[in-house]
This record gives sequence, C-alpha cells and structure tokens, in this order.
Amino acid sequence: MVLPFEWFVNDCLTFTNNSWELIHQYKYAEDWIGQYKPTMRPATMRKKFGFKTLEDGLDSKLRRWPALVPPRGALVATKEIGDIRFLGASLGISVGQSAVFVSELGITHMPIESIYAAWTINV
Repeated sequence: MVLPFEWFVNDCLTFTNNSWELIHQYKYAEDWIGQYKPTMRPATMRKKFGFKTLEDGLDSKLRRWPALVPPRGALVATKEIGDIRFLGASLGISVGQSAVFVSELGITHMPIESIYAAWTINV
C-alpha cells in the first residue's frame, strides 16, 4: 500500500529518505527528519540546517550527478510537482526513464526530463 502525502509521515523528505535506505542501506537525511515544520519559511529552514539552498544541503551529503539521466536509485529534484514552497523543489527517486514522487494520490511518476538535479551515493 502506498501512502499519500502527509507531513512527517510521507512527505517528500521522509519518502526519499526511507526509499534511499531500501536502495543504499542508509538514510541520507536522518538528521533532517522531524527538524522542520510545514509552516517554517524556507529561509528559516535553510539557516537551521546551515545551508544557503536545498541543493547546497544535498551536495554536502551526496554526490551531484553530472549527466542528463541519473542512474536508478538516485535522489532527484523537480519544480514541476507538489508544494515547492517549503523546500523550493520536490524530491523523488529515479527509476530509470522516470522518477517517482509522493503526492496526495500516493506515488506519481514524472518523466526524467522533469528533473533539474540529481544526487547519488558518495564514494
């Protein structure tokens, strides 16, 4: 059963953190989980976590993928789905030629062309 979007239960950060663990055997953002509120302004959240942008924060944890099509299991970001007011983007997971994101309906597939950034495991 796929849960629909719900803050702190199945929001994009929680969804991708749990998915990342299933794929890579560790959670990439465990220290961020539960440390934010949906009413928190993006600038306040970035200051709390010590980065200027979401991308800077993810770059500090993971390796930015330089190519157009990220590998399966990569963390991806889009501005084309979801409520982007909080993070400035929605986070999902690459599954090949598409990516999956959590939405009010559960899981939503988006074409890989809809992402603007991706990250893979740090090596």
